[in-house]
Amino acid sequence: MKAIIYDMDGVLTDTEESQFKILQDLLAQRGIQLKDERYDDYIGIRSATFLEQFFPHFTQEEIDTIIEEKNAAMHKHAAKYVRPLPGAIESVKKLNETHTLGIASLSNRVNIDFVVKLFGLETCFTATVSGDDVRHYKPHPEIYETCAEKLGIDAADCVAIEDSVVGVQAAKAAGMRCIAVCSTTAAEFLKEADVVIPTLEDIDDALSQLE
Repeated sequence: MKAIIYDMDGVLTDTEESQFKILQDLLAQRGIQLKDERYDDYIGIRSATFLEQFFPHFTQEEIDTIIEEKNAAMHKHAAKYVRPLPGAIESVKKLNETHTLGIASLSNRVNIDFVVKLFGLETCFTATVSGDDVRHYKPHPEIYETCAEKLGIDAADCVAIEDSVVGVQAAKAAGMRCIAVCSTTAAEFLKEADVVIPTLEDIDDALSQLE
């Protein structure tokens, strides 16, 4: 394997749940209840896509405003909302010494750049692909295919690290091997991945299983 491609939300950082809670607050301010049980539907997709699917009465302008408010809240209160998951920063810095690294995340470009800078990983990733850069979202393989192309490495020589069912499906559809981290989704639902691990603290063992 030549390259490791990370998803971001739910892999490097725990922002998936935080962003959902921010959305709950923003919708409550508009008199709309976003129930906790919708969190499973939120995992692995863009916030804008989620709003379009479950709140179709919103106009595009209203969705854009909500997303801007969500991002602003997350950035303003980064210490509360943006924390690295166990082993995340350590794994990136270590693997950067031996592999080419990329990010393939449906988060928007602003959030990816913000998290990478906040964690001090600006020099670690050769390519980052955001949801702004693709037309088709996970489980479609476009985002992983695009990242591999930007890295200049064949998909078969890339390993993706994911936390969601649709993310694993996207990576596999792109022809990559995939390691799933059980940060947002139970292991029983991630069986399509080649290896499933509790946290990125176990990444060395996972990679050894793929050799």
